[in-house]
Amino acid sequence: MSTSQATVLKTTEDLKHFERHMADSYRWSGKVKMHKVNLGKLLSLDNQGDWLWPDVLVPATADHIPSDLIPKVNKYYVFDDMKMRRIVAGIMLRKPIMLIGPQGCGKSTLFEQFYARMRMPAVRVQCTSSMDTDYLFGWSTLSEQNGASISNFKHGIVSGTRKYHVNVMLDEVTHLSEMVSPDLNTFLEMKSDLRVSSDGFELEGHHKSQVVEATPFQDVWMSSNTGGREESDSGFTGNSSLNTATMDRCLMVDTDYLTPELEKKVFEKIQNGKDWIDPTVQFMNLVRESYKAGDITKSLSTRSGLDFLEYLGFVKNIGVALGDTILAKYERSERQTVLDFFETAFGIEPEISDLLIQEF
Repeated sequence: MSTSQATVLKTTEDLKHFERHMADSYRWSGKVKMHKVNLGKLLSLDNQGDWLWPDVLVPATADHIPSDLIPKVNKYYVFDDMKMRRIVAGIMLRKPIMLIGPQGCGKSTLFEQFYARMRMPAVRVQCTSSMDTDYLFGWSTLSEQNGASISNFKHGIVSGTRKYHVNVMLDEVTHLSEMVSPDLNTFLEMKSDLRVSSDGFELEGHHKSQVVEATPFQDVWMSSNTGGREESDSGFTGNSSLNTATMDRCLMVDTDYLTPELEKKVFEKIQNGKDWIDPTVQFMNLVRESYKAGDITKSLSTRSGLDFLEYLGFVKNIGVALGDTILAKYERSERQTVLDFFETAFGIEPEISDLLIQEF
């Protein structure tokens, strides 16, 4: 399956890559011709009852937008109707979106596929505890001009997305240090201008040259396994709690794995492996329940199921497909548990190569 991911920003090298597009000559919303389309039609969703999908402005072409900042459309992806209503309502109210859900349930993919359909630039910041305020929100530098020292503000990886109208997801935001919370909370005030200074962000600055204006052409999303609540289970390692001020600024959208009906709809779009769709969905849900219970440390995403079915269609050997695309991802101590789930769902004992059996 071809990649559809947005550009991921995590390291200093990623920041240098992004800075190529962060110049005064780049602000796509002022250059691109926009046209109005119905959002439901873009997302392949129908009006339901009193809910009517709104018309939105999207770029008529991708000219003047760096191609590596626009996620690629994944033709297999299916949007969940009610989840998208909540997200669209939050965006129209200019609220940051916090997606909460277990590992592998598709939080990042949802963000990417939404802006892929909109043909708008989008990046993901893979949050880590080592990211400080300067890296995320910018810092001041001194330069000499006509014999005088001049203070200049250099945007960070997150603040730059506001200035240059790039939609951003702070992925696993609970991995950030509590030290960045004050500037993060200010950044999340979507309706207010930001004044940048050596002391960080302030709202509603008075000096035009130091203001990052609020804009309807940038949305902020965040994702979390825990929704800002600290957890100690295996699936939530590295998460810390978010303060109330951060959560109060967001629309909290609980997400989960696709329903069996929607997941089957996704799988039915592939060319290979269609005879095995029903037991694959059952198998994946058994694994997910075990992950949620803390019995195993990894889950299975919809992408995992697609990989398994497509690979099975080529190799024509269910044991090989299971071993190569799924079992090999698990720790030795967990593989037998996953294999038991597979046998329960499929009603067969797959023939596994001797090399793989030795790993159990």
